[in-house]
Amino acid sequence: MRQLSQVSDNEQGSLGPGTDLIISLLAVMILVLAVLQTEFKVNLDELRFYKKNHTELVSIKVHIDSLKAIIAKQHIALKLQRENIDERDKELEQFQAIEQKYKVEQLLFERIKKQQSSIIEEIGRQFSDNPTNPIGRQNSYQVSIGSSGNINIYNDVTSQWISFGSSILFDQESSTIKKEGRNVILKVGKAFKQELNNIQEIQILGHADITGDEDFNLNLASARSTSVLQFLQKQVGINPAEHIVSATSYGEYMPVNRSYSDTEYSRKKLIEDNATPLDRARNRRIEIVLKFNTMSK
Repeated sequence: MRQLSQVSDNEQGSLGPGTDLIISLLAVMILVLAVLQTEFKVNLDELRFYKKNHTELVSIKVHIDSLKAIIAKQHIALKLQRENIDERDKELEQFQAIEQKYKVEQLLFERIKKQQSSIIEEIGRQFSDNPTNPIGRQNSYQVSIGSSGNINIYNDVTSQWISFGSSILFDQESSTIKKEGRNVILKVGKAFKQELNNIQEIQILGHADITGDEDFNLNLASARSTSVLQFLQKQVGINPAEHIVSATSYGEYMPVNRSYSDTEYSRKKLIEDNATPLDRARNRRIEIVLKFNTMSK
């Protein structure tokens, strides 16, 4: 194809007037088309680039959303772990508190046990007799006072029970402590007086059997426990104004075999517990109960 510049003058002349203008317009149009084609190509490349980037951005967004979901799950799991740790910490604190309380109680019980042992040993020394455990009852001891009988001692966790048969201290139907009984109470009183600062309360309990009138037995047991309290106050030097001391009468209603926890005890059982002369002799007694101080020192 010939270039426009190669058109001969004759040909130019034969084209007629305005040919140059047309040729110029065609040249401009060709140039514009070339420019537009270049721009189109550039725009097409950009479009492809943007489309590619958009796809990558969508993929990145999906990945980010997936990571957000994973993080949310991990956050929930972490929150549960923290709650679990907090709960474990509370349980640990409770356990440590219980453990500390147990240690304190153990030290307290060991201290009381030593005080109880000291009193038992001193009672044995006062009567020149080694305390024994002849009946095999745990925490129970017996000290012989010769022909008069025995002193029975029982330890529980925070108290000590010292029991005397009524014949050791009193004549029949009397509330006056006899001479031999005064000596017994004096020695026993001296034995626990050495631990008086560790004793919170002293209870003196009077008991009778079911022989005779109920009111008489109740009053007799009351008078006898009161006599022991007054003797401890005047002869042993235990002042109720400084130390808590009480005298109580159970009358015939608390035989040796009756338990404080027995809620079904009845008159029938009371009669059964006083069936023999030996049962009745055991039930006629005075008990001195030493309540040890349970406050930590």
